[in-house]
Amino acid sequence: MRFKVVLIISVTVLVCSVATSFAADTVLQLIQQGKNAYQQKNYARAHDLLQKAIGRIHDKIGASFAPFLPKAPTGWTGEEPDINSASYTTSSGNTRVTEAERRYIRNSDNEDIEVLITNTPEIIKPYQQITRILQNNTIMKSMADRMMKEHGIIDTAKKGNWYVLVEKKAPKDYKIAALHDKVVVQIDDADSQKTAQKFMGLIDLNGVARTAQ
Repeated sequence: MRFKVVLIISVTVLVCSVATSFAADTVLQLIQQGKNAYQQKNYARAHDLLQKAIGRIHDKIGASFAPFLPKAPTGWTGEEPDINSASYTTSSGNTRVTEAERRYIRNSDNEDIEVLITNTPEIIKPYQQITRILQNNTIMKSMADRMMKEHGIIDTAKKGNWYVLVEKKAPKDYKIAALHDKVVVQIDDADSQKTAQKFMGLIDLNGVARTAQ
């Protein structure tokens, strides 16, 4: 029986290793094929192949966000993570975005909270605009305070290379967003600032930043 268990584990590890190696090799093959097509002046094919390689790399980034979604703390139940990746074309070129999202439910009262890690520009840009204004020393404090009030922002902080914003959307509806250069971590639908901060504290922000580079 022990031999069978060891054998099953060994086969599983082998399959996972082969799958990871195959994925990496596929990316390298696409890059090499794209390079060959470019050298042959087949630019359309080179473009398509290299975009496929970029897509595979972004898929790996999306998958690598998932491990940073925290385990459900005591008293909470975590749903299955939802991992999404998509690409679209903008004026600056092809963009691929990834999202790793998980919802948690508190066992005592079924209150739920959502944790999102993403590099989606539409989500990141509004935070970037707000933080640029708040960090602009030429803006009068009264103007900055008014802008914070309009957006429901009740607190801001710097945490290493992260800029953290706390938003109060309603009496029992809080959101915390931690913004880095290319990624945002968002805790949403919390019934209190303390609950939102608790979940943010479970996330390795430095690890997320390294993965997003």
